[in-house]
Amino acid sequence: MRGIPYKVAVRGTFSLFSREEIRGSICGTPEPKPIYASRGRPNGPVVADAEFLFADVSRNCGRRPNAQTASTFQLKTAAAYVNATPIGGVGDAPKPNHAYTYAVKGAGKLAHFRLIDDFTKDNYGRLRITITRARAANCAGLGFANWKYATEAECVAATKRKIKR
Repeated sequence: MRGIPYKVAVRGTFSLFSREEIRGSICGTPEPKPIYASRGRPNGPVVADAEFLFADVSRNCGRRPNAQTASTFQLKTAAAYVNATPIGGVGDAPKPNHAYTYAVKGAGKLAHFRLIDDFTKDNYGRLRITITRARAANCAGLGFANWKYATEAECVAATKRKIKR
């Protein structure tokens, strides 16, 4: 619903490349398997989560200062996809649990999510996305700024609005 604050929790790991490519020459450190495996297809080592590409195939390594670069996860609640910043910031390395939470203000449309990749037939691993309404407690301190509300009171009021069905 338009103007209502939501928390979008994203957890999981995936690969943008085939198992054979990852077992070849790489930079960075892949993990042995996805947190949430793809069904009906072979899975293998993973190289990314919602915020980090923590390993890459050798042909791409020269273009990157290091393997820990931004991932390809994007979300859309209005007109365009964006690379959202997780609550609390991105950090310098992937979280050990590969879980990130994003502050999203409803725009009156369904939310959409995507991973940018030109060739998806070799991908595997899944991200689990959970959307919940923010609570008044999430607005406390400077939490209201996560949703770009001007004040804590404005954020709290938005969390209490009824959803019209």
